[in-house]
Amino acid sequence: MSIKNGYKIYRDEQEDLLETKKTNHLIFFMFLIIIILVPLAAKLHGVNHVSPIITEEPILSSGEKGNIFSYYKFFILVAVTIFISLAFLYKVLVLKNNILKSKINIYIGTMVVFVALSTLFSNAKIISLFGMYDRHEGSITYLCYFFLFYIALNIQVEEKKKELIFWSLVPFVIINFALGLLNLWNINILNKPFIQKMVYGELPEGATIREGSFIITTLGHGNYLSGTSAMITVIFLILFILSNSLSKKIIYGILTILSFATLITSLSSSGFVTTLSMIPIVVIMVLYRADKKLKIIRDFSIMSISFLLIIFIFSKIQPRVWDETIGLIIKQNPFQVSVESFKGIPKELSIFSISEVDASNASDFTPPELPEAGVAAGTGRVYIWEKTIELIKNRPIFGYGLDTFAYYFNQDDPQKHANLNEGYSVIVDKPHNIYLNLAYGAGVITLIGFLTLIINYVKSIIRVVKTINMNTVALVCGCLAYLFQGMFNDSTIGAGVIFWILFGLSFNSLLILEANRKEADI
Repeated sequence: MSIKNGYKIYRDEQEDLLETKKTNHLIFFMFLIIIILVPLAAKLHGVNHVSPIITEEPILSSGEKGNIFSYYKFFILVAVTIFISLAFLYKVLVLKNNILKSKINIYIGTMVVFVALSTLFSNAKIISLFGMYDRHEGSITYLCYFFLFYIALNIQVEEKKKELIFWSLVPFVIINFALGLLNLWNINILNKPFIQKMVYGELPEGATIREGSFIITTLGHGNYLSGTSAMITVIFLILFILSNSLSKKIIYGILTILSFATLITSLSSSGFVTTLSMIPIVVIMVLYRADKKLKIIRDFSIMSISFLLIIFIFSKIQPRVWDETIGLIIKQNPFQVSVESFKGIPKELSIFSISEVDASNASDFTPPELPEAGVAAGTGRVYIWEKTIELIKNRPIFGYGLDTFAYYFNQDDPQKHANLNEGYSVIVDKPHNIYLNLAYGAGVITLIGFLTLIINYVKSIIRVVKTINMNTVALVCGCLAYLFQGMFNDSTIGAGVIFWILFGLSFNSLLILEANRKEADI
């Protein structure tokens, strides 16, 4: 019963319970829609970008810009998040469902407030709000992440329905595996007119497709694909090991192999390092759940052999696969053509004859001494991290605004060439670390809120590790894999949304298990 305008309104509790269940199902279904559509959405969208600085650098300057991999992801994310939020408000305000009473409310609330304040105090408010035109990882996107996490934390989902989460990842794996494999074979699908029509649509007048353009993933970059594939590989590996159904075990085994193969095609080492690093955690988690230890050894052996075969087969197609995987441990690449084999082959070192160079005024100009090309530790990441920390020290409370990194990083730093080995023209537009990115964009307090969430998450895992069911183990290990790869990768809208939803759903399961354990102890 509730009272409104002096009138007593009686509600049917059974009807409200049924309505709550329907609303939970609707919200969960919309989660699946996001997980399926957002990572795959890829189509050219043009925008009139207004730069906060005056520059001749094409990437940073104002003008018409186009991007394939972020705008429609952003559009779907925002639209569906609004719908889910309205359904959640209906559940709380009309159906009178209780929300979680926990310190988590304080942590996530703090993150929401400081992300909003970071935009308010940013000198590049529009970019901070919407994100760069080629990333869309501004405050709106992060607020969507936080809302989805909190809503996932506060809905009840039957255990059997959670399996749908894993099936919703399958389209991403299959499509990106196909794209990655074609890339290894040097087959450019953008040469196909129907693909051009589907991806580019009708090009604006004067716009052209840059020669040599490739689509290697729907996420836009191999690093993003590598980290995301590692998360999904770990999820399906857990399901393969713990599943008692033979048919599902076979399917999960195939999906594990496909996910790992997708990781390999990314030609980025971050996912491989993440997968290797997660093995001890996976072993610990499955040992608590599986009765037959020999079965675990057998399943791990099957997957280990499968992974090695994939690496060897793909290395024969593209030798760089070895460098980004086994080559991290064994430097000698048996698939790389020796430099000695090129001896005696004539080669042109310049398109100009030296005699044609005008050196009449050479004595009047003394060029500055610039550092030689090189690569800092972590393929240049350590250099970027050091510079990011310097920026954070200057604005530690509110940050600079999310996704504004390209405008505050010193792009003219002479040491850039010495640490990144990509020439002076390369634009550093992200910190290559999701934790530093939060501190840079939204301040140290936001980062502390996020780290506190993670610490509480890990504590919950430890408390109930012996009673976690198979689906939750898979979700938990997937989230831990994402958090690990985030130490040397950036957040991207296509992968970040998957993590935040899985983070909320798995945290919900852990808290329920904790509550049940406390009741049992009373």
